[in-house]
Amino acid sequence: MIKYLMVAYLSILQLSAQINTLKNIQKMESHLIETYVSLQLSDYDNLASSLAHFETLWNQESKDPLIKNCLLPKIEEHKVEVNHIINDHTMNDRYDISLDLECLSQNVYQMRYCEGIKSYPTDLLWELIFIFEEIHYIVNDPLFGLQEWNEFETLVNHLEDTYLRYQDFPLKNIQRFFPSIDFAKHQFYVDHISSCLEEFKTSLSLDYQSDYILPCNDLGNSLQALIYLYTTE
Repeated sequence: MIKYLMVAYLSILQLSAQINTLKNIQKMESHLIETYVSLQLSDYDNLASSLAHFETLWNQESKDPLIKNCLLPKIEEHKVEVNHIINDHTMNDRYDISLDLECLSQNVYQMRYCEGIKSYPTDLLWELIFIFEEIHYIVNDPLFGLQEWNEFETLVNHLEDTYLRYQDFPLKNIQRFFPSIDFAKHQFYVDHISSCLEEFKTSLSLDYQSDYILPCNDLGNSLQALIYLYTTE
């Protein structure tokens, strides 16, 4: 009887530890979202603060035995990568920082995967945002990012396809991980992104690159508002 009680007790402890780890991973992603929003607002003080909070949690959770064993033999490589991004970049280029955030979001994804979560609402949203950031860079670059038009069209189509996949993500799965999310606002921003995307695509038929900028910015603002709903603090 004592043996069974001990097994049950250890199982409860293990479950409690896993729940705490998942909460911390969710907090880590919240700090990444805050970093991204701060980047859009050019609020570099808050950006640095959010990254510091992310680093603290990442260093803590990367020591979790399940995550450490799952990520081996690359755990030390991940640590170096994360610490380098957080401490060594100059925080003065939007596109470069967005590439750093993409790398950090992949680290968060891998941690979740180690904990057995293979489908998560923000995974598609991050993918959508990083495709948008590449488009934003091209649209605002005088040399059009050295892209051929057909390459740019492929990127825009990829953006739309990813958006449609996010739109089809089951709401019950969002609610499972984010029970307090404001679904009225969520639907509003999803619908607004759809409208902005159509306006942006329409602008691409115009003659001048400068005609693409405002619709592109409107689309970015909508994406920023949507992902901010996923902050947990």
